[in-house]
Amino acid sequence: WQLFFVTPEAITKVETATLAGEATKAAIESQPVGGLVYFAKNLENRAQTVTLLENSQSYSKIPLFLGVDEEGGTVSRLKTSGLDIDTGVGTMQSIGETADPAAAYAAGQEIAGNLHALGFNLDFAPVTDVSSGKNAAIGSRSFGTDPELCASMAGIISNALTDGGVIPCLKHFPGYGSAITDDHYGTSILTKTQKELEACDFLPFSSGIASGTPFVMVSHLSVPEVVGDETPSDLSSKIVSDLLRNKLGFTGVIITDSHQMASITDHYTPGEAAVKALQAGVDMILMPQDLQAAFDGVKQALSDGTLTQA
Repeated sequence: WQLFFVTPEAITKVETATLAGEATKAAIESQPVGGLVYFAKNLENRAQTVTLLENSQSYSKIPLFLGVDEEGGTVSRLKTSGLDIDTGVGTMQSIGETADPAAAYAAGQEIAGNLHALGFNLDFAPVTDVSSGKNAAIGSRSFGTDPELCASMAGIISNALTDGGVIPCLKHFPGYGSAITDDHYGTSILTKTQKELEACDFLPFSSGIASGTPFVMVSHLSVPEVVGDETPSDLSSKIVSDLLRNKLGFTGVIITDSHQMASITDHYTPGEAAVKALQAGVDMILMPQDLQAAFDGVKQALSDGTLTQA
C-alpha cells in the first residue's frame, strides 16, 4: 500500500472526505497507503482542515505524505476551497518575469507557511517545465521560456518550500513545456529528441535535483524520439530509470502523475499501469483509477515474477 499516493475518498469510499474519524482510521489500518492528496472539495475551513490532516496522520503507523497542488496562480487548492486563502503569489510566469530571486523565495515562503500551518507536508510544486510559448498547454504555470531562468526559479522555490517545512516536488519530467495537448484528456506527444531535452527541458530538473529536492513527478507525455513508441513517460524505463535516475542522478522519490488521466486510462487497466510504472522504476503511483485493482495487479505481478520484491 505504501506504493500508492491517493485521495482520501479512494480508501474511505465516501463521496467527499471532509472528516477523518473511525472510518478513516479503519481504512488507513487496512490500506496503509504512502500518501493522501487533497483537493479543494476536502477543505471547508481552517479548523476542519487542521483536524482532518491531524487525525489522518495520527491513524497511520508509518508517517503519511499529506499532499496538495498549491502552485500559486491558476492551480491553487487553497484559493478555490472553503478556506479561500489567496497566497497572493500570482502565477509562476509572473514570478519568472520579475527574474528576482528574492521574489521567488518570498512566494515559496508564503505558500509553505500556509500549507505547513494547516498540516500539509508535501506540495506538488514547483512546475519545472520550460514553456515553449503561447501555445504551450502548461500556460502561466511555467516560469517562462528561458531554461536558465526556469532552473534558477525552480531551485529557489524548492528551497523556500523545504525551509518552510514542506517537501517540494519537481514536475512534470521529462518536461511538459513544449506539449500542446493536455494529457488529462488523451495522449500527448512530444516530438523532441533526447539532445533537445538535455539542452533545454532537463536544465531546471537538474538544478532542482542539485539543490536536494527529494521528489520528482513524471508525466504521461509520450516521447517517441527517445522511447521508440508512444509509451507514457512514467511507464517507460528509458525515461524513468535511464534518464532521470541514471543520467540526472536523481536518488529521491519518483512519483507518477495522476493515473486517472485519460492518457493512462484510455490504454491500460489500473493494474497494468501500476505494474508498468514500477517496472519502469517509479517509487509511487499517484491516484490509480481503482486502488484495489492496482494493488491486486502489483501483488499478482509479484507472485508471477513480473516484478521482484526488491
